[in-house]
Amino acid sequence: MKDIRAALQSDKSKEATERIKQTVKGLLNKNRLNILYVGEKDRGVLVKETLQVAFSEVPSVELGEPAIIKPGAKQHEAYVTAQT
Repeated sequence: MKDIRAALQSDKSKEATERIKQTVKGLLNKNRLNILYVGEKDRGVLVKETLQVAFSEVPSVELGEPAIIKPGAKQHEAYVTAQT
C-alpha cells in the first residue's frame, strides 16, 4: 500500500491506478459476496433486483481452495524489560 500511495503522489498515477484496478478486480467476486437485507418485507424483491443490476458486472470466478492457517509449535518465550 505504501508503494501505491507513493505512486499516487508522484507522476506514476497511471501505474498506481492500474495496480488498484487489478487489486479490486482480484478481490471483487460474486462468490465472495454476501448481502444481508434488513428492512421492510415488501421491499425485499425491489432490493434484490436492484442489487442484481448493481453487481451484474462483478465476475463470478471460482475461488479455489480455502487458506488453512495452522498454529505453529508452542514456544515458551518471554520479553524481559528493564525497570528502574
